[in-house]
Amino acid sequence: MNQHILRALVFSILGAGGLWLYAASSYAESILSLRAVEAEASKTPVAREKYNDILASKDNIAMLRAESSAIFQGRVTLGRYTHFNYDGIPRGYVAKPKIGFKYYLFGGNKYLRHIIDQAQPEYYKQISAYDKTIRDTKLAIAKAYLSYWSSYTLEQQYARLFKDDSYARRMARKLGGIFTRMRLSIYLQGMKSRIALHNLSRIIGKQLPAFIPIVPLVDKLHKKDKTSFMRAHPGIAGLIRYYHDQKKLGLLRFVNIKFKAFVRPSYYPSAGRTKLALIAGAYINMPFDIFGAERHADAALAAERENIILKLQNDNLASLQSAKIRQLRIPMYQKARTYWRSKAKNSLRLFSHTAKTIKGGHHQKARLLARYLRIYRSATMNWVKATKRLVLATYGQ
Repeated sequence: MNQHILRALVFSILGAGGLWLYAASSYAESILSLRAVEAEASKTPVAREKYNDILASKDNIAMLRAESSAIFQGRVTLGRYTHFNYDGIPRGYVAKPKIGFKYYLFGGNKYLRHIIDQAQPEYYKQISAYDKTIRDTKLAIAKAYLSYWSSYTLEQQYARLFKDDSYARRMARKLGGIFTRMRLSIYLQGMKSRIALHNLSRIIGKQLPAFIPIVPLVDKLHKKDKTSFMRAHPGIAGLIRYYHDQKKLGLLRFVNIKFKAFVRPSYYPSAGRTKLALIAGAYINMPFDIFGAERHADAALAAERENIILKLQNDNLASLQSAKIRQLRIPMYQKARTYWRSKAKNSLRLFSHTAKTIKGGHHQKARLLARYLRIYRSATMNWVKATKRLVLATYGQ
């Protein structure tokens, strides 16, 4: 009788499918890949906030540049004069409108240009901050996704051993505490998968329903980009160009030239006459020590530019070292995954073979069954851990 029970249990296990092609749980119906979840990185609240900062900075720079363009000026003067005559005509009332424009050349309108000089670097820095936020968010999504996948997979692998409750109760009496521990493992992994799902929902900023996770192929994950590492810092690259353009201005940064042109008609109601005046002028301001000002400004720009270059060089070195570490870790985790997967499959095969030959009262074979189940439980857990580490290694973790 016990032999038939064990055989039925084995067939129920094997009938659920291959070791690694497990069925979906009752509460998870849709399949959602890691790539699909990563696509939500730019839609997270933190990423949208950073992107809105970029738009605000860009519009602020455009506003400052618009303010530093040609300025329209107008003025109307009204007055009443009675204490003198002009050309024999007693002046009673006078109206003097003044219409013109003012335009700053080179370093003119220095106050607004100074504001732009501060806003432009901030804009590029915000671009880099946004890019870094996206990368960090994708890494956080990958970790949460793999945590969900790990718990989900272990729950499914262990739960297939308890497909039939009557068999499970009989096996628990026959094999001892190993089945009790596996039942507890099923419960714990189920709770962990729910926690990981809520954590994943928190990261992307919206509630995700339970889904079937899929482990991505390692060779398709984050292939090394052989282009310039400046692509990882688009804002910093723009900031370097900005410093270079500022240096090319040279002395013109400190030469403030202002050009004005006005048309000023004057109307005398009492005399019935109108006079017209055209006014134009250029105004220049520059410091006496203009060469010293340029020298110190260039030194400040060079220091800021050097800091940016040092940061990029350090990031590039870190990226190269991370790539080398990744090249060492991936084969290591691949071998570990293959080993534990093979060990789990072999333990299940031995369990099946032993269950077919067991007879009632064979306590030694019953102990073998319990041992094979312990090996299966441990090997499955190690396989899942190795797979998780393998995928995270492609992210430089």
